[in-house]
Amino acid sequence: MRSILILISILGLLETLTLATVIYKDLENDAIVIDDSPEAPGLDELQLEPDSEESGEMGVERCSTIDGIQGTCMKIEDCYSFFKFVDPVDLLRTGLFEFVENATRPCDSGKSDEICCGSRVVPFAKVGDTQSSSSESKLPSACGKSSAKPSRILGGRPALRGEFPYAVALLKNNAQYCSGSIVASRWILTAAHCVNDITDLTVLSVNIGEHDLSSPVDHVSRGVDKIIYHSGFTMRHLRHDIALLRLKEEVHFTEEIQPVCLNTKEPTYNQKGVIVGWGRSEGGRPPSTTLQAVGMRIFSIDKCKELYGISELSPAPPLSQDEMICSKGEVLESIEECTGDSGSPLIIINKNDLRIQLGLISWGPGCGKTPGAYTRIDAYFTWLNKNIR
Repeated sequence: MRSILILISILGLLETLTLATVIYKDLENDAIVIDDSPEAPGLDELQLEPDSEESGEMGVERCSTIDGIQGTCMKIEDCYSFFKFVDPVDLLRTGLFEFVENATRPCDSGKSDEICCGSRVVPFAKVGDTQSSSSESKLPSACGKSSAKPSRILGGRPALRGEFPYAVALLKNNAQYCSGSIVASRWILTAAHCVNDITDLTVLSVNIGEHDLSSPVDHVSRGVDKIIYHSGFTMRHLRHDIALLRLKEEVHFTEEIQPVCLNTKEPTYNQKGVIVGWGRSEGGRPPSTTLQAVGMRIFSIDKCKELYGISELSPAPPLSQDEMICSKGEVLESIEECTGDSGSPLIIINKNDLRIQLGLISWGPGCGKTPGAYTRIDAYFTWLNKNIR
């Protein structure tokens, strides 16, 4: 009976996919892959991952999520443990609330404050790599360049054209909703929560060299044929919130299109950084169609917890010293000066004027009263190298 239920679940998942799309766990590379490329593995190359056994707690109401996955009825802040710590301003500005809304549904328990909390199941796995592997890095040796001279950023301001040539806009059905960064001629780095629910890659595109979203000729547009995100990621805690997008075609580097350098060592804390992005206003639209830059102060997780006012008697936010860093806007005269979308890069400019990416926005940029939480790039450098091929 259980085998029949698993088969029905798989058939239901397959019905939601486009004909060529395959979703599977890459066990060797700690990744979940959404693959629409010509080299995507066939079903004969994958093995079935049996469902994990449910604990079946007595007195806990079961439910079904939007994806058809069995879940549990609970309050939204109990399901998404980061929710109670994120400033509402940051939830709004990054669109994080919309991602949570799209990942869940109200419960039928009659309690208005409860949602169905569950996690996506990926039933297939690939053991072994059919592609040739190499220890040689696929990341470009030349990176972090900019045609604009570094200038001091106090608060927030519009970015100069070409000042941050690694910044890209992610579009779903032609509407910008997240940001990312160029790390190689065919690879974009962003947050996992921006892309983990996508099963039809035709809805996703990337504007590269973007500066003004209102200009139809201000960028190079590319489709995506593969999404790779960390296999440890779930929306419930936003740990391992990191993903790669492979473009259908390479982009050629110009003054306005350049890869960012990736940080490989523990960041120096209390230094100044910069985030760039478009962000969102209360109505869900970008507060400015032009790329914005904001000066930030970078903190360790311990300092971040201190800024949250954490004590032994209060709950601690789900922050990991090894995987995350924090940042907060500096010298912001008004909240409208701050910006940043989910996946937006947090960078520093080193003494050689190179842009080095330290993190990417996960919980939020830190526009409001509390710091924002960022995925720490150096913690995932090995993972990135394994999956960029």
